[in-house]
Amino acid sequence: MNPKDDPAAYKDAVFFSGHKFVGGPGSPGVLVVKKNLMGNEVPTMPGGGTVLFVTEKAHSYLSNKVEREEGGTPDILGSIRLGLAFQLKQRIGPHRIMDLERQHVRHVRESFGRNKNIILLGRQTDDVDQLPIFSMMIRFGDRFLHHNFVCALLNDIFGVQARGGCQCAGPFGSRLLGLSRDHIVDLGHAVVAKHEILKPGVARMSFPYFADEDEVDYVLEAVHFVANHGWKFLPQYDFDCRTGVWRHVSRAEVAFPDKKRLSSMQIDDIDAVRSSRVVEPIRDVVAHRRHNLEQAVKLADLCIKEAADSDFSQDERVADSHEGLRWFAYPVEAVAAFQELGGKPPLSKEIRGPCQPHRYFDPTINHVWDGVPTLATMKRHWVKMAARQLIARYCMPGQSSPFLMDMTPATDSEDESGSDSEHAQKRL
Repeated sequence: MNPKDDPAAYKDAVFFSGHKFVGGPGSPGVLVVKKNLMGNEVPTMPGGGTVLFVTEKAHSYLSNKVEREEGGTPDILGSIRLGLAFQLKQRIGPHRIMDLERQHVRHVRESFGRNKNIILLGRQTDDVDQLPIFSMMIRFGDRFLHHNFVCALLNDIFGVQARGGCQCAGPFGSRLLGLSRDHIVDLGHAVVAKHEILKPGVARMSFPYFADEDEVDYVLEAVHFVANHGWKFLPQYDFDCRTGVWRHVSRAEVAFPDKKRLSSMQIDDIDAVRSSRVVEPIRDVVAHRRHNLEQAVKLADLCIKEAADSDFSQDERVADSHEGLRWFAYPVEAVAAFQELGGKPPLSKEIRGPCQPHRYFDPTINHVWDGVPTLATMKRHWVKMAARQLIARYCMPGQSSPFLMDMTPATDSEDESGSDSEHAQKRL
C-alpha cells in the first residue's frame, strides 16, 4: 500500500475480483482499505451482522471496522475458496507465472501473425507486458466472420470455448474496432431497434499459464482452421437478427437439446448418486484432438459443396435501412463465392462496413467525442428548454421567471466551439 521506493505511489484502497484468479470462480471480491479511512461509525450498507445492540428506540453498530462494513450473510465458502486460490498462486510463484505467460504471448503472436485472415486487435508489441488474452477478428473477403459464429464454431467442432462481444468495455472496443462517431450513433440506434446482430464485437480467448504446449498448439490450430476454412460452415448455421446468436441448424428448433440438467440427476438412491446420462470418457486426449482436426477438414469441404449444389437460400437478413452498417458475411455470400470462385474470395484492401481496426493506430480515434456534451449536460439543457416552453405557455406576455437564469445550451467545457456543439446536438 505504501511502497518505500516510490512514496508517491501510495494507495488509499485496493480492490479486485476473486473470480479472476485460477481456482477463484465463485469467490467474493476483496477490498483492502486503510484504517484511517474507515472512521464512519455508521456502515455504508447496514445489514445483518453489523449491529451490536438494538432496542425499540435506538441501536449501535459494531466497533470492528471490517465486520461493520460486511453486512449480510458472509460468503464463507467463497472466502475459503479465494484463500486456496491465493495459496496456489503463491506456491507456484508470481515470477514463474509471468515467465509462462510471456512464453504464451510470444508463441500466440508469432503463430497468428503468419495468418492474414486473423486480425489481432490492439498494439502487439514487446515494449510492455501483456496478459495472454487475445481479441481477434476473422477476415472474409471484404467483410468479417461474425464473432458469435466464430465462437460457436470453435466450440461445436473443437470444444474450444471463446467469448464473443465487447467484453464489458464498449467505449474501448469502439476504439479498437476503429468506429467513427457517426457509426457508433447509428449502430446504437440499430441495436436498440432489435438488430443486435449488427453490434460489433470480437472473439476473445486466453491461454492460462497452466496450459501445456500441446494444449496451446491445439487451440492455435483450431483458430487457424476457423480463419482459413470456417466460412465453409456458414450455410450450416442460422442467425437471429434480434439477438445476434448463431446456432447450428440442428439446434434451430430446440435450443441446446444435449444440455445436461439437474433434473437428469438421480439423487433418491442414497447408495449411488449418479447421472442418468452416461458419457464415454476421453481416454487419449492427444488422439481425440487429432481426430477433431481431421474430421473438421472433411466436414468443411462437404458442407460448402452440398450447399453449393443445392438450392441454398437465406431468409434472415438485416433491414435494408441498416445494410450500410453490416460488417459480417452472410451464409449465402459464402455459397455464392464458392460457386463463382471455387473457393474463398481473396482479401480486399478495403473493408466494408463500420469496423476498421486499422484506425486504432490513428491518434484521432481517441477524440471522436470531442465537442459532444455528456448526457448529463444534455439533460440539464432539455430541462431548461421544457421549463421555457411552460413559461411561454402560462406566463403573461413580457413576464419572466426568476428561477431560470440561463436558457442557453451548456457544453462540458467553455472552450468548445459553438459550431461543434451545435453539430453534436443535432447528431444526438
